[in-house]
Amino acid sequence: MSISFSVAAVLARGALEEDNYADVDDPGILRLVERTELRSEPDLTAAFPANQGAELFIGLRNGKTIHQRLANVIAATPGEIRARFRQAASDVIGDKRTRHLEELVDDCTSLSDSRVVAAHCRLEPAEQRLRPAS
Repeated sequence: MSISFSVAAVLARGALEEDNYADVDDPGILRLVERTELRSEPDLTAAFPANQGAELFIGLRNGKTIHQRLANVIAATPGEIRARFRQAASDVIGDKRTRHLEELVDDCTSLSDSRVVAAHCRLEPAEQRLRPAS
């Protein structure tokens, strides 16, 4: 996903979550993407890669501007990434299949065919569930 889409989705939905990427054609998000302008800031660029900073200016309809700057956006730890994966995957394919999928990915260098990972992600037609509208 693009930076513009990711920021617009958070603004439109009010949260940073997996469902932000469920509908890439969401008209509200796309309207915000159209109004997004990305610019490089020399001081943030100079600090990269030691720091990965970001700055946002959000213009509101009432003429006010919200401004936020972080000199370094702290990346998720490996443990946080795994926890997020486990929750998201378990919600869709269940705990047992999630554990097996995680084991496959952990040992992916020994796989003779990477399609086995995709096969474990795929739902059978009887398992497919509709996602609730948000």
